[in-house]
Amino acid sequence: MGLLRGVTLSYSVTVTPRGRPCTESGSMLSQGDRDQSLVGRALEGDKGAFDALFDQHLAMVRGEARRHGVGAAEDDVVQETFLRAYLNLPRLRNPARFACWLRRIAQRVSLMELRDRERALSAAMHLVEDLSHNRDHDQRVRDLLDQLPPAVRQPIYLHHVLGLDAACSARVMGLTPGAFRTRLHRARTSARKVAALQHLVSPTAASAQSCSEIARRLLSEGLAVVHGENPFHDWSLCRRKLEQAVQADPDYRLASWLLARKLSRDGDCRQALKLLRTLWKSARPDPWLSLTMAWTLDYMGRRKEALKWYALTAAMPSISETHRATASAGIERPQVPKARPPISSGLIEVPHDGWSAKASHDKLDPRYAIDGDRRTRWCTIGSGQAPGMWLRIDLGGQVDRLAGIWLDDDAGGESIYQNDAPRHCVVSVSRDGQRWKRAAEWHWQPNRYMEAWWKPVSARCVMLEQTAHNSPECWSVYEAHVYRSK
Repeated sequence: MGLLRGVTLSYSVTVTPRGRPCTESGSMLSQGDRDQSLVGRALEGDKGAFDALFDQHLAMVRGEARRHGVGAAEDDVVQETFLRAYLNLPRLRNPARFACWLRRIAQRVSLMELRDRERALSAAMHLVEDLSHNRDHDQRVRDLLDQLPPAVRQPIYLHHVLGLDAACSARVMGLTPGAFRTRLHRARTSARKVAALQHLVSPTAASAQSCSEIARRLLSEGLAVVHGENPFHDWSLCRRKLEQAVQADPDYRLASWLLARKLSRDGDCRQALKLLRTLWKSARPDPWLSLTMAWTLDYMGRRKEALKWYALTAAMPSISETHRATASAGIERPQVPKARPPISSGLIEVPHDGWSAKASHDKLDPRYAIDGDRRTRWCTIGSGQAPGMWLRIDLGGQVDRLAGIWLDDDAGGESIYQNDAPRHCVVSVSRDGQRWKRAAEWHWQPNRYMEAWWKPVSARCVMLEQTAHNSPECWSVYEAHVYRSK
């Protein structure tokens, strides 16, 4: 027996000719009495007492290890068994039954060794199956190992490629066998994730890609379903792609930040906060990163912590007006996820039947803003908000007592983009689409949907016109909701 976490165990004990320890008076004690006495002394700090327990029960522990067929790992099992017994000795309720308690520990450690061996064999079969007969597969395995970080690659290489057992591999890495098994388990998990991600990206040629390349492709695929000229936004798929990108390359800061924003928007704030804190330690200060941290803390009701991050953002040099306004709004009042505007009981929503739409920027069809599907959007793609932008909605006929409108700019809370509402907007109404009458105006407020209400009028058309700058954020409308008075 070697060292047990700093406690040196010796292996000698004074015995009678029959191998039983004697009391000072020479009387013989039962096994339970001897164990009870030795355990009591060991708990009082007598290191020699545990040495005696080791000598008395070593043969039994070795017997359990051999009975379970652990083979060359027998010494590891013995070491682990007595280590666990030593560390957990204060928890032993009945010291007289030390032998039974130790036997159960030996059985559990032996079974754990067999399970680890089975898992190792299974992982080895997946990682190095037919290496000597299949050169293509050999190259794929080598490519996979090359993509893993050194801390992950080394235990797999030692154990599965060189064939070293846990004890030898642990000595090479300067670890205990138990610590090596833990490191190996984590390495296998990481390797399986990378292999799975390679398969998701390209079943035929993924092995030639690095982890960072896989992560960037996954991020590109995720943003493609919510960006650019694609009017249909699948935010659930975007989140899955972001999660896969972060798994492939945890150091990819853009993917981690976007995933944290999505997690926060979806209510998974604890997970988002963990990602954000890791990012803050590894990245240079960034206003969007600190604002996302503040929003997440506000969502969790941790107002004092959120205020510190808003103040930190406001104090950053050379930040945009949007950053400054958002930080100031956060300092003034807690920021919470956007909620559907409260609608008066005296109002009813106008059905979308027969509607049409036109816009100053029609690279994306403005009809997506009125199609009744919040997964589609119209936006001024490629152009930041600026005066003169407009969206006109024809309600398909005269609507009596037209009274208001609100715009969904974040897909009902699913979008990670929280600043696509118009900065300042004038709302006008018309009976014929030619002569317009100003009805209301809207001033931007953080975490609020654009809404405008006015005295009921009879009208057929509604026009929303931007009168302020908000670059580089574009103007997005996932769905326009129009109301009339009852």
